[in-house]
Amino acid sequence: MIDKHWNLKSCPLGCAYKEGRATAEDHLMDVENRLMRFGLKYENILATVTDTEATMQKYGKLVKVY
Repeated sequence: MIDKHWNLKSCPLGCAYKEGRATAEDHLMDVENRLMRFGLKYENILATVTDTEATMQKYGKLVKVY
């Protein structure tokens, strides 16, 4: 996201394609690996986007909220 003064406020850390089924734990591991890679913490996350598969409800519960 860029604010009205053209200052960078946020940026995506990645986009992943996974063939076949994915579990909530798969998504959580991917997010945690990206956080480690970029030296970030959960409180730096603005949003994560997933598909609408039912397992993503579990993913939402597993994500640490600060």
